[in-house]
Amino acid sequence: MIDRSNLLVSGFALYTGGFPGVALAHSPPVPIGALLVFGAGSGPVTPTLFAGRSMLAPDNLRAGVMSFRTTTIGISQVVGPVAFTLAGGAIGYQSTLLGARSGPPSSLPCSR
Repeated sequence: MIDRSNLLVSGFALYTGGFPGVALAHSPPVPIGALLVFGAGSGPVTPTLFAGRSMLAPDNLRAGVMSFRTTTIGISQVVGPVAFTLAGGAIGYQSTLLGARSGPPSSLPCSR
């Protein structure tokens, strides 16, 4: 069995390999291939991180934590593209991308 750190390292390496292909794309097949590489990186990273996060919750609350996480993912997948498109139309896509770059606070302290 592959340990968690190797899954994360290989997944993030694939993420890193996919981004330049998208950035330097000159024809449609290039970003398609690069996004396939990026997606292959998402395969080992996403479930590994979700499993690690779920293990931080106490046993009696774990199902609720997983349900909340799944709900927030679904809501963000619905609201995010609509909000980004509306913001891009209102203030321009460069400003929207710069604003999205900062994102929500992801470095909140997490204690066990």
